[in-house]
Amino acid sequence: MANSVRALINPELLKWARESAAITVSLAAEKIKTKPDVLEDWENGKAQPTFKQLLTISHVYKRPLSLFYLSRIPNDFMPLRDYRRLPEVPSPFNESPQLNLEIRKAYYRRQIAIELMTMLEESFPNLQYRIDINKSPEILGEKLRQLLDISIEEQISWKTDYEALNEWRKKLENLGVLVFQSEKIEVTEMRGFTIADRPLPVIVVNKKDTPRGRIFSMLHELVHVLLGESSISGSDQVGYHLTSKEQEVEVFCNFVAATTLLPQSAFQTDEMLASYENRNEWNDDMVMEVAKRFNVSRECIWRRLLTRKKITIDAYQQKRNELLKDFFAHREKQKQAEGGPQYHVKVLSSIGTLYPELVLNSYYREKITSNTLSEYLGVKLKHISTIENALFGAAR
Repeated sequence: MANSVRALINPELLKWARESAAITVSLAAEKIKTKPDVLEDWENGKAQPTFKQLLTISHVYKRPLSLFYLSRIPNDFMPLRDYRRLPEVPSPFNESPQLNLEIRKAYYRRQIAIELMTMLEESFPNLQYRIDINKSPEILGEKLRQLLDISIEEQISWKTDYEALNEWRKKLENLGVLVFQSEKIEVTEMRGFTIADRPLPVIVVNKKDTPRGRIFSMLHELVHVLLGESSISGSDQVGYHLTSKEQEVEVFCNFVAATTLLPQSAFQTDEMLASYENRNEWNDDMVMEVAKRFNVSRECIWRRLLTRKKITIDAYQQKRNELLKDFFAHREKQKQAEGGPQYHVKVLSSIGTLYPELVLNSYYREKITSNTLSEYLGVKLKHISTIENALFGAAR
Protein backbone atom coordinates (compact mmCIF):
# COMPACT_ATOMS: atom_id res chain seq x y z
CA MET A 1 0.00 0.00 0.00
CA ALA A 2 2.80 2.45 0.92
CA ASN A 3 4.30 2.10 -2.54
CA SER A 4 1.00 3.20 -4.15
CA VAL A 5 0.51 6.38 -2.09
CA ARG A 6 0.37 9.33 -4.47
CA ALA A 7 2.74 12.26 -4.01
CA LEU A 8 0.74 15.48 -4.14
CA ILE A 9 3.51 17.55 -5.69
CA ASN A 10 3.61 20.70 -7.77
CA PRO A 11 3.71 19.49 -11.41
CA GLU A 12 5.39 22.74 -12.48
CA LEU A 13 8.37 21.82 -10.28
CA LEU A 14 8.52 18.34 -11.80
CA LYS A 15 8.81 19.71 -15.33
CA TRP A 16 11.27 22.42 -14.30
CA ALA A 17 13.51 19.92 -12.50
CA ARG A 18 13.71 17.74 -15.61
CA GLU A 19 14.32 20.61 -18.02
CA SER A 20 16.94 22.24 -15.80
CA ALA A 21 18.71 18.88 -15.78
CA ALA A 22 18.73 18.94 -19.60
CA ILE A 23 17.04 15.51 -19.73
CA THR A 24 14.48 14.70 -22.42
CA VAL A 25 11.09 13.21 -21.56
CA SER A 26 12.01 9.90 -23.19
CA LEU A 27 15.34 9.58 -21.36
CA ALA A 28 13.83 10.65 -18.03
CA ALA A 29 11.00 8.13 -18.41
CA GLU A 30 13.53 5.38 -19.15
CA LYS A 31 15.56 6.20 -16.03
CA ILE A 32 12.45 6.48 -13.86
CA LYS A 33 11.12 3.22 -15.36
CA THR A 34 7.84 4.60 -16.64
CA LYS A 35 6.36 5.59 -20.00
CA PRO A 36 6.93 9.01 -21.61
CA ASP A 37 3.20 9.74 -21.80
CA VAL A 38 2.83 8.90 -18.08
CA LEU A 39 5.65 11.32 -17.21
CA GLU A 40 4.01 14.01 -19.35
CA ASP A 41 0.74 13.46 -17.47
CA TRP A 42 2.60 13.99 -14.17
CA GLU A 43 4.19 17.18 -15.52
CA ASN A 44 0.83 18.46 -16.79
CA GLY A 45 -0.91 17.73 -13.49
CA LYS A 46 -3.23 15.13 -14.99
CA ALA A 47 -1.84 12.46 -12.65
CA GLN A 48 0.64 12.12 -9.77
CA PRO A 49 3.57 9.75 -9.29
CA THR A 50 3.63 7.49 -6.27
CA PHE A 51 5.90 8.47 -3.41
CA LYS A 52 8.26 5.64 -4.37
CA GLN A 53 8.40 6.95 -7.94
CA LEU A 54 9.07 10.46 -6.60
CA LEU A 55 12.07 9.09 -4.69
CA THR A 56 13.41 7.72 -7.98
CA ILE A 57 12.73 11.05 -9.72
CA SER A 58 14.57 12.88 -6.94
CA HIS A 59 17.59 10.61 -7.46
CA VAL A 60 17.53 10.86 -11.27
CA TYR A 61 17.18 14.66 -11.32
CA LYS A 62 19.57 15.10 -8.36
CA ARG A 63 17.10 17.27 -6.48
CA PRO A 64 16.03 17.15 -2.81
CA LEU A 65 12.63 15.57 -2.26
CA SER A 66 11.23 18.68 -0.61
CA LEU A 67 11.76 20.71 -3.79
CA PHE A 68 8.83 19.06 -5.56
CA TYR A 69 6.41 20.31 -2.90
CA LEU A 70 7.34 24.00 -3.26
CA SER A 71 4.65 26.41 -4.44
CA ARG A 72 6.89 27.99 -7.06
CA ILE A 73 10.15 27.44 -8.92
CA PRO A 74 13.14 28.26 -6.65
CA ASN A 75 15.89 30.64 -7.64
CA ASP A 76 18.70 28.84 -5.78
CA PHE A 77 20.02 27.01 -8.85
CA MET A 78 21.65 29.94 -10.57
CA PRO A 79 24.04 29.79 -13.56
CA LEU A 80 27.65 29.90 -12.41
CA ARG A 81 29.94 32.66 -13.63
CA ASP A 82 31.96 31.02 -16.40
CA TYR A 83 35.72 31.52 -16.30
CA ARG A 84 36.65 28.60 -18.57
CA ARG A 85 38.79 29.79 -21.43
CA LEU A 86 40.85 27.08 -23.11
CA PRO A 87 42.19 27.39 -26.67
CA GLU A 88 41.09 23.77 -27.22
CA VAL A 89 37.47 24.70 -26.45
CA PRO A 90 35.43 26.81 -28.90
CA SER A 91 33.67 29.97 -27.76
CA PRO A 92 30.88 30.65 -26.95
CA PHE A 93 31.11 27.78 -24.46
CA ASN A 94 28.14 25.65 -23.40
CA GLU A 95 28.00 23.24 -20.50
CA SER A 96 28.02 19.57 -21.42
CA PRO A 97 25.20 17.42 -20.00
CA GLN A 98 27.75 15.80 -17.69
CA LEU A 99 28.94 19.13 -16.28
CA ASN A 100 25.32 20.22 -15.88
CA LEU A 101 24.75 17.01 -13.90
CA GLU A 102 27.77 17.62 -11.67
CA ILE A 103 26.57 21.14 -10.88
CA ARG A 104 23.09 19.85 -10.00
CA LYS A 105 24.58 17.10 -7.84
CA ALA A 106 26.57 19.71 -5.96
CA TYR A 107 23.46 21.83 -5.32
CA TYR A 108 21.54 18.68 -4.40
CA ARG A 109 24.11 17.49 -1.86
CA ARG A 110 24.41 20.95 -0.34
CA GLN A 111 20.65 21.13 0.13
CA ILE A 112 20.63 17.66 1.69
CA ALA A 113 23.42 18.69 4.08
CA ILE A 114 21.51 21.83 5.12
CA GLU A 115 18.30 19.85 5.68
CA LEU A 116 20.13 17.20 7.74
CA MET A 117 21.93 19.74 9.91
CA THR A 118 18.59 21.44 10.54
CA MET A 119 16.97 18.13 11.52
CA LEU A 120 19.90 17.31 13.80
CA GLU A 121 19.66 20.81 15.32
CA GLU A 122 23.38 21.31 14.78
CA SER A 123 24.99 24.72 14.41
CA PHE A 124 26.15 25.56 10.93
CA PRO A 125 29.89 26.15 10.42
CA ASN A 126 30.60 29.83 10.92
CA LEU A 127 32.73 30.76 7.90
CA GLN A 128 32.40 34.53 8.02
CA TYR A 129 35.72 35.53 6.49
CA ARG A 130 35.33 37.53 3.29
CA ILE A 131 37.79 39.24 0.98
CA ASP A 132 37.72 41.71 -1.88
CA ILE A 133 39.82 42.01 -4.98
CA ASN A 134 41.54 45.18 -3.78
CA LYS A 135 43.40 43.38 -0.98
CA SER A 136 47.04 42.36 -1.32
CA PRO A 137 47.32 38.72 -2.52
CA GLU A 138 50.58 38.37 -0.58
CA ILE A 139 48.86 39.32 2.69
CA LEU A 140 45.79 37.23 1.86
CA GLY A 141 47.95 34.16 1.21
CA GLU A 142 49.36 34.38 4.72
CA LYS A 143 45.88 34.96 6.19
CA LEU A 144 44.40 31.97 4.38
CA ARG A 145 47.14 29.74 5.75
CA GLN A 146 46.22 30.95 9.23
CA LEU A 147 42.54 30.37 8.52
CA LEU A 148 43.25 26.83 7.28
CA ASP A 149 45.77 26.25 10.10
CA ILE A 150 48.56 24.86 7.94
CA SER A 151 52.19 25.58 8.75
CA ILE A 152 55.10 25.32 6.34
CA GLU A 153 56.54 22.52 8.49
CA GLU A 154 53.32 20.52 8.21
CA GLN A 155 53.12 21.08 4.46
CA ILE A 156 56.61 19.79 3.72
CA SER A 157 56.08 16.80 6.05
CA TRP A 158 53.50 15.19 3.75
CA LYS A 159 55.09 12.24 2.00
CA THR A 160 52.97 11.95 -1.16
CA ASP A 161 50.89 14.15 -3.42
CA TYR A 162 47.73 12.31 -2.38
CA GLU A 163 48.46 12.85 1.30
CA ALA A 164 48.88 16.56 0.56
CA LEU A 165 45.62 16.63 -1.42
CA ASN A 166 43.72 14.93 1.40
CA GLU A 167 45.18 17.22 4.06
CA TRP A 168 44.33 20.43 2.20
CA ARG A 169 40.84 19.04 1.56
CA LYS A 170 40.41 18.16 5.24
CA LYS A 171 41.37 21.70 6.24
CA LEU A 172 38.75 23.12 3.88
CA GLU A 173 36.09 20.77 5.25
CA ASN A 174 37.04 21.87 8.79
CA LEU A 175 35.94 25.36 7.74
CA GLY A 176 32.56 24.01 6.68
CA VAL A 177 33.25 23.82 2.94
CA LEU A 178 31.86 20.77 1.14
CA VAL A 179 34.60 19.52 -1.20
CA PHE A 180 33.65 17.04 -3.92
CA GLN A 181 35.50 15.60 -6.90
CA SER A 182 34.04 14.91 -10.34
CA GLU A 183 35.51 12.14 -12.45
CA LYS A 184 33.61 12.11 -15.75
CA ILE A 185 34.48 15.56 -17.09
CA GLU A 186 37.57 16.30 -19.13
CA VAL A 187 40.00 18.84 -17.75
CA THR A 188 39.69 20.74 -21.03
CA GLU A 189 36.13 21.58 -19.98
CA MET A 190 36.42 22.22 -16.24
CA ARG A 191 39.07 22.22 -13.57
CA GLY A 192 36.82 23.33 -10.75
CA PHE A 193 33.64 25.14 -9.82
CA THR A 194 32.22 26.85 -6.77
CA ILE A 195 28.84 27.36 -5.13
CA ALA A 196 29.69 30.28 -2.89
CA ASP A 197 26.40 30.40 -0.96
CA ARG A 198 26.77 30.18 2.82
CA PRO A 199 26.44 28.18 4.99
CA LEU A 200 28.13 25.11 3.52
CA PRO A 201 29.63 26.51 0.30
CA VAL A 202 30.71 23.87 -2.21
CA ILE A 203 33.95 23.36 -4.12
CA VAL A 204 34.18 20.72 -6.83
CA VAL A 205 37.50 19.83 -8.48
CA ASN A 206 38.25 17.56 -11.39
CA LYS A 207 39.54 14.12 -10.47
CA LYS A 208 41.15 13.79 -13.91
CA ASP A 209 43.55 16.56 -12.96
CA THR A 210 46.79 15.77 -11.13
CA PRO A 211 46.70 15.77 -7.30
CA ARG A 212 48.85 18.90 -7.22
CA GLY A 213 46.64 20.51 -9.84
CA ARG A 214 43.58 19.74 -7.73
CA ILE A 215 45.21 21.30 -4.66
CA PHE A 216 45.73 24.52 -6.60
CA SER A 217 42.14 24.38 -7.92
CA MET A 218 40.73 23.91 -4.41
CA LEU A 219 42.49 27.04 -3.20
CA HIS A 220 41.61 28.95 -6.36
CA GLU A 221 37.93 28.07 -5.81
CA LEU A 222 38.23 28.94 -2.11
CA VAL A 223 39.15 32.47 -3.16
CA HIS A 224 35.96 32.56 -5.27
CA VAL A 225 34.02 31.43 -2.17
CA LEU A 226 35.54 34.22 -0.08
CA LEU A 227 34.77 36.71 -2.85
CA GLY A 228 31.17 35.49 -2.69
CA GLU A 229 31.11 34.44 -6.33
CA SER A 230 29.76 31.11 -7.63
CA SER A 231 31.75 30.23 -10.73
CA ILE A 232 33.27 27.64 -13.05
CA SER A 233 37.00 27.72 -13.70
CA GLY A 234 39.22 26.07 -16.26
CA SER A 235 42.83 26.02 -17.35
CA ASP A 236 42.97 29.76 -17.88
CA GLN A 237 44.97 31.25 -20.67
CA VAL A 238 45.63 34.94 -20.10
CA GLY A 239 43.96 36.90 -22.91
CA TYR A 240 41.77 34.03 -24.20
CA HIS A 241 38.14 35.18 -24.52
CA LEU A 242 38.12 36.80 -21.09
CA THR A 243 36.82 40.29 -20.48
CA SER A 244 39.24 42.56 -18.66
CA LYS A 245 37.19 42.21 -15.46
CA GLU A 246 37.06 38.40 -15.73
CA GLN A 247 40.79 38.29 -16.36
CA GLU A 248 41.39 40.51 -13.33
CA VAL A 249 39.37 38.17 -11.09
CA GLU A 250 41.06 35.00 -12.35
CA VAL A 251 44.54 36.47 -12.06
CA PHE A 252 43.67 37.54 -8.50
CA CYS A 253 42.36 34.07 -7.56
CA ASN A 254 45.45 32.42 -9.02
CA PHE A 255 47.73 34.89 -7.27
CA VAL A 256 46.11 34.28 -3.87
CA ALA A 257 46.10 30.49 -4.39
CA ALA A 258 49.80 30.55 -5.27
CA THR A 259 50.74 32.73 -2.30
CA THR A 260 48.74 30.47 0.01
CA LEU A 261 50.64 27.42 -1.20
CA LEU A 262 54.00 29.20 -1.20
CA PRO A 263 53.81 32.32 1.01
CA GLN A 264 56.34 35.11 1.08
CA SER A 265 57.54 34.04 4.53
CA ALA A 266 58.63 30.66 3.17
CA PHE A 267 61.25 32.33 0.96
CA GLN A 268 62.95 33.62 4.10
CA THR A 269 62.43 30.71 6.49
CA ASP A 270 62.72 27.61 4.31
CA GLU A 271 66.31 26.51 3.78
CA MET A 272 65.84 25.38 0.19
CA LEU A 273 63.98 28.48 -0.94
CA ALA A 274 66.35 30.78 0.90
CA SER A 275 69.32 29.17 -0.85
CA TYR A 276 67.73 29.86 -4.24
CA GLU A 277 66.88 33.49 -3.47
CA ASN A 278 70.26 34.85 -4.60
CA ARG A 279 70.27 32.95 -7.88
CA ASN A 280 69.94 35.08 -11.00
CA GLU A 281 67.80 32.54 -12.79
CA TRP A 282 65.58 29.61 -11.92
CA ASN A 283 65.82 26.48 -14.03
CA ASP A 284 63.52 23.47 -14.49
CA ASP A 285 65.45 21.33 -12.01
CA MET A 286 65.13 23.93 -9.26
CA VAL A 287 61.42 24.31 -9.91
CA MET A 288 60.96 20.54 -9.86
CA GLU A 289 62.82 20.26 -6.57
CA VAL A 290 60.79 22.99 -4.85
CA ALA A 291 57.50 21.63 -6.24
CA LYS A 292 58.29 18.21 -4.82
CA ARG A 293 59.31 19.62 -1.42
CA PHE A 294 56.09 21.63 -1.02
CA ASN A 295 53.76 19.18 -2.81
CA VAL A 296 52.62 21.79 -5.30
CA SER A 297 52.54 21.90 -9.08
CA ARG A 298 55.43 23.19 -11.12
CA GLU A 299 53.02 25.70 -12.63
CA CYS A 300 52.38 27.06 -9.15
CA ILE A 301 56.13 27.64 -8.70
CA TRP A 302 56.48 29.40 -12.06
CA ARG A 303 53.41 31.50 -11.25
CA ARG A 304 54.91 32.40 -7.88
CA LEU A 305 58.15 33.43 -9.57
CA LEU A 306 56.08 35.62 -11.90
CA THR A 307 54.30 37.35 -9.02
CA ARG A 308 57.65 37.90 -7.31
CA LYS A 309 59.03 39.42 -10.54
CA LYS A 310 61.69 36.72 -10.95
CA ILE A 311 60.50 35.89 -14.49
CA THR A 312 58.63 37.76 -17.23
CA ILE A 313 55.04 37.10 -18.30
CA ASP A 314 56.34 35.75 -21.64
CA ALA A 315 58.66 33.30 -19.86
CA TYR A 316 55.81 32.19 -17.61
CA GLN A 317 53.48 31.62 -20.56
CA GLN A 318 56.14 29.60 -22.34
CA LYS A 319 56.67 27.38 -19.28
CA ARG A 320 52.95 27.04 -18.78
CA ASN A 321 52.40 25.90 -22.35
CA GLU A 322 55.15 23.31 -21.93
CA LEU A 323 53.51 22.03 -18.75
CA LEU A 324 50.11 21.80 -20.47
CA LYS A 325 51.62 19.61 -23.18
CA ASP A 326 53.22 17.39 -20.52
CA PHE A 327 49.90 17.16 -18.69
CA PHE A 328 47.88 16.02 -21.70
CA ALA A 329 50.57 13.51 -22.66
CA HIS A 330 50.40 12.12 -19.11
CA ARG A 331 46.58 11.97 -19.31
CA GLU A 332 46.81 9.78 -22.42
CA LYS A 333 49.05 7.33 -20.56
CA GLN A 334 46.63 7.30 -17.62
CA LYS A 335 43.72 6.38 -19.88
CA GLN A 336 45.59 3.22 -20.85
CA ALA A 337 46.30 2.23 -17.25
CA GLU A 338 44.23 -0.52 -15.63
CA GLY A 339 42.98 -1.07 -12.11
CA GLY A 340 41.98 1.43 -9.47
CA PRO A 341 41.27 1.92 -5.78
CA GLN A 342 38.76 -0.09 -3.77
CA TYR A 343 35.12 0.93 -4.20
CA HIS A 344 34.71 2.65 -0.82
CA VAL A 345 37.94 4.59 -1.36
CA LYS A 346 36.66 5.75 -4.72
CA VAL A 347 33.33 6.85 -3.19
CA LEU A 348 34.95 8.83 -0.39
CA SER A 349 37.37 10.35 -2.86
CA SER A 350 34.35 11.76 -4.69
CA ILE A 351 32.21 12.92 -1.75
CA GLY A 352 34.82 13.71 0.91
CA THR A 353 34.25 13.14 4.63
CA LEU A 354 32.13 16.09 5.83
CA TYR A 355 29.08 15.14 3.74
CA PRO A 356 29.01 11.34 4.38
CA GLU A 357 29.67 11.82 8.11
CA LEU A 358 26.64 14.10 8.27
CA VAL A 359 24.49 11.60 6.36
CA LEU A 360 25.61 8.66 8.50
CA ASN A 361 25.10 10.59 11.75
CA SER A 362 21.56 11.41 10.61
CA TYR A 363 20.96 7.70 10.09
CA TYR A 364 22.39 6.76 13.51
CA ARG A 365 20.07 9.27 15.14
CA GLU A 366 17.10 7.82 13.22
CA LYS A 367 16.43 10.97 11.23
CA ILE A 368 16.58 9.12 7.91
CA THR A 369 15.95 5.52 6.79
CA SER A 370 18.51 3.09 5.41
CA ASN A 371 17.07 3.57 1.92
CA THR A 372 17.46 7.32 2.21
CA LEU A 373 20.98 6.80 3.54
CA SER A 374 21.77 4.74 0.45
CA GLU A 375 20.22 7.37 -1.82
CA TYR A 376 22.04 10.31 -0.27
CA LEU A 377 25.43 8.57 -0.46
CA GLY A 378 24.70 7.27 -3.96
CA VAL A 379 25.71 3.69 -3.10
CA LYS A 380 23.99 0.36 -2.52
CA LEU A 381 23.36 -0.70 1.07
CA LYS A 382 25.90 -3.50 0.83
CA HIS A 383 28.69 -0.91 0.57
CA ILE A 384 27.65 1.17 3.59
CA SER A 385 29.62 -0.82 6.18
CA THR A 386 32.97 -0.42 4.40
CA ILE A 387 32.34 3.31 3.96
CA GLU A 388 31.35 3.56 7.61
CA ASN A 389 34.49 1.74 8.76
CA ALA A 390 36.69 3.93 6.58
CA LEU A 391 35.18 7.06 8.15
CA PHE A 392 34.77 6.06 11.78
CA GLY A 393 36.70 2.82 12.23
CA ALA A 394 35.33 -0.67 12.86
CA ALA A 395 34.80 0.03 16.56
CA ARG A 396 31.75 2.24 16.04
